Amino acid sequence: MIDLVIAFVIAFGLVAVLLSYIDLPTEVINDRVQTEDKLIKAIESTNILLYSHGFPTNWDQNNVEIPSLIKSPNLIDSKKLNQFRNLSYEKKKELLNINDFNYTLTIKVDNTTITDGITNIDLEAVAVNRIALLGGKYAQIQFKVW
Repeated sequence: MIDLVIAFVIAFGLVAVLLSYIDLPTEVINDRVQTEDKLIKAIESTNILLYSHGFPTNWDQNNVEIPSLIKSPNLIDSKKLNQFRNLSYEKKKELLNINDFNYTLTIKVDNTTITDGITNIDLEAVAVNRIALLGGKYAQIQFKVW
């Protein structure tokens, strides 16, 4: 008899756990997936811009296939930064493979702020922060995707 009661309690517990997962709203799951997608795209974009040399290495607006902002690890090249900023917003999204999202790139050096992309106040944005050197000074880089 005690075995039957224990089996019943275990079975009831399993059913309760399964029902709690079934009752998770699909919208909540979709929001989590979309947030993770944004985070992955933000990390990939900052890796491309700050850890690769781009392709071709000395790319310009006419031949860029992979953009980069650096001339050596963590050292931002002002020329590449300006060339990147001069690309069209849609071209940059295509090159960074973030066509389904929007972005804002912010670089802060001392009291100067350089902004690229679309400024947003969306609470559902995901941001990745990095540190690099620009003009011999520490720069805070934030890449926000929404």
